Amino acid sequence: TLVGVQVALAVTLLFGAGLLVRSFEALARVNAGFDPSHILTLHISGSYGETSDMKALRRRIDRDLEAIRAVPGVESAAIAAVLPGVRDNSKAQIAVLEGEQDPTRPPVANNRFVSDGYFATMRIPVITGTPCEAGKETTDVVVNRSFAERYFEGTSPLGHHIRFGSDSNLALTGEVRGMVADTREQGLSSAPEPAVYWCMSAPTPDPDFLIRTHAEPLQMAQSMRHALAQVEPSRAVFGLTPL
Repeated sequence: TLVGVQVALAVTLLFGAGLLVRSFEALARVNAGFDPSHILTLHISGSYGETSDMKALRRRIDRDLEAIRAVPGVESAAIAAVLPGVRDNSKAQIAVLEGEQDPTRPPVANNRFVSDGYFATMRIPVITGTPCEAGKETTDVVVNRSFAERYFEGTSPLGHHIRFGSDSNLALTGEVRGMVADTREQGLSSAPEPAVYWCMSAPTPDPDFLIRTHAEPLQMAQSMRHALAQVEPSRAVFGLTPL
């Protein structure tokens, strides 16, 4: 009886291990829609007290981004409030301000906050329009293909205005400037969903910096620390890791 129980448990364990390996292999073959190779991520310490002067916060983060882009061996760099491929709670209802809306099917999308250079850094194809651009005073929006197909039904989303957080004092309104290919922003195990990318260089005082390097990402860690120490001597640079 004891031997029979042990064999049964061993077979169950092997069966579960086999399924785990097959699942891992299947995930490894999934196209994420973005290229995570040669991406170094890092943080620069910040405080939410800085949000009292958003113009100064944007200037500070833009200055940090310029310093990173100037480091030899850096191909491109951008900022995101959340790392691509990492699940978060950004899925929320939004409003399309033009055209008739179906009250039974309000638009719902993953809302991502990214800077200029994000789509080039992550190698996400731009289908039409323009990606996020630097130096814009207005809030621009980029949507993915799934959003356009679900809520615009064959018509172009460009030029439409979208509002996020209409029930709060921090509501955002932006104009759709471009459309990009679908990505698995919520993880490899989740199918692409409608997504809205809000173009802003300072989504938080401590965003994720995404840096595409020519060499292996961690080989650039010391160069990044040195470059940022020149412009931010009083701040900590931490969380340096490949995506």
